[in-house]
Amino acid sequence: KALNGGLDDQLYVIGAPSSIGKTTLALQIADHIAAQQHYVIYFALEMSANQLYSKTLNRLSYIDSDFGNNYSTDLPTPDAATIMHGGLNKIWPENSTTMLILLKALQQSGDLAKYKRIYDDYDLQRPTVSQIKKYITEFVLHNSVKPVVIIDYLQLIQSEIGNERETDKQRITNAIISLKSISRSYHIPIIVISSFNRSSYTDLNADMSAFKESGDIDYSAEVLVTLNYDFARTIISNTDGINKSFQGQTVQEWLNQTHGDIREAFNITKRQPVRYVALKILKNRFGRIPAPTILVTKPQYDIFCSIDSSNKAKKIVEEIKHVTTIKNNRIEYFNN
Repeated sequence: KALNGGLDDQLYVIGAPSSIGKTTLALQIADHIAAQQHYVIYFALEMSANQLYSKTLNRLSYIDSDFGNNYSTDLPTPDAATIMHGGLNKIWPENSTTMLILLKALQQSGDLAKYKRIYDDYDLQRPTVSQIKKYITEFVLHNSVKPVVIIDYLQLIQSEIGNERETDKQRITNAIISLKSISRSYHIPIIVISSFNRSSYTDLNADMSAFKESGDIDYSAEVLVTLNYDFARTIISNTDGINKSFQGQTVQEWLNQTHGDIREAFNITKRQPVRYVALKILKNRFGRIPAPTILVTKPQYDIFCSIDSSNKAKKIVEEIKHVTTIKNNRIEYFNN
């Protein structure tokens, strides 16, 4: 709804502090689009394709297990790291419930791979925008459909040949302007993942100033989205490093009672198996600015979920709609 029911041929930037789950959310968006048989080109400039495929398989198996309820109780619970290293039959016997769930998820992951092209550092080592454009151009020339492009992430794009002496800010500015031009030229949505500038890493109310030292992101992007932790909803279940009496309380309560450092509150949140995240749209050039959307992330399972009225996690991310059709070069969505 906030994005007028779909993705237009414009530039979207998702910014957040480190380790909050930017890649997990971007990959989940890519998988939802691919599941509807629409092509996604994913430029993975930080993680390998193998790591991303493992994250997808981990999430799909978690969903197929009825969100963890049907995993074999006497065997280890799958995670991306274990899946990535292979040898699954050495951990989960062929006739185990967990292995059957993984095999189903593997089939689903293979179906997604038909529509999801991942280019990692094996294909592109710290690429320039020109190199990224080459891959997009080749795809558009050889296919009758236009893809959604996801770039993960902006700060790892290199300067063009001849511009090696430009500052980091100039490099990011030139990259973001060039990516916007590609979006317009090919009439495709481009989603770019970006980090915050360092001064905004622990700012829960980060606004456009979080991008000020990172080039002209705030000016060039048509849609600007931020992710940040929600201390008031995140419950402390892991008390490592803090007084165990805070178990069951929120991170915000810990912060209020101890007058602790905001950076430590971030560290406490990162240690929790279930974390609440606020998604805010700071800029929407052709649409409204809605209230923040609250999501739940479970890093062990590489998944984001929305919440219901009682602040409990729903079983799917309803805010990420399913693609239904391409109309006038626009990807349209619908609710289930």
